[in-house]
Amino acid sequence: MHLFKTTLLTLLLYFSLSAHAASATEHNFQAFWDKFKAASLANNYPELEKMIYFPLAIKGTTDDVPIKKYGKNDLRKIYPKLMQQTVSQLDSADKFIDMPFAELIKKIDKVDASTEDQHTRVEQFEFSLINNQWYLVSAYLEEQ
Repeated sequence: MHLFKTTLLTLLLYFSLSAHAASATEHNFQAFWDKFKAASLANNYPELEKMIYFPLAIKGTTDDVPIKKYGKNDLRKIYPKLMQQTVSQLDSADKFIDMPFAELIKKIDKVDASTEDQHTRVEQFEFSLINNQWYLVSAYLEEQ
């Protein structure tokens, strides 16, 4: 009986801690997103460098476009292209509207982070949790 109680308490503690860790991961991504968004919109490259995992993988919009990798020295060259690319979104009337990616980012306040695989995507940007820190790891760019 004592072994059963000990096992049950251990399992309850494990699941309680797992739920708390998932919640903390979600919270951490929202805090990260707020800083990332501000740095992106302000073109604050020193801050962005801290939030990007280099080399940054840039993918095309189709699978046949090879992935290109960019280092810190290339950030000022590639990041404006990412922010200026045109993206299409559905508006409230279900009509597609085109806008620069930077305009879309301005509108995104709340984000949902995946806690199971420690990866999440916000439109053209893909993020990963690496060593308990969120990073931009790849992005999609229509024209490279």
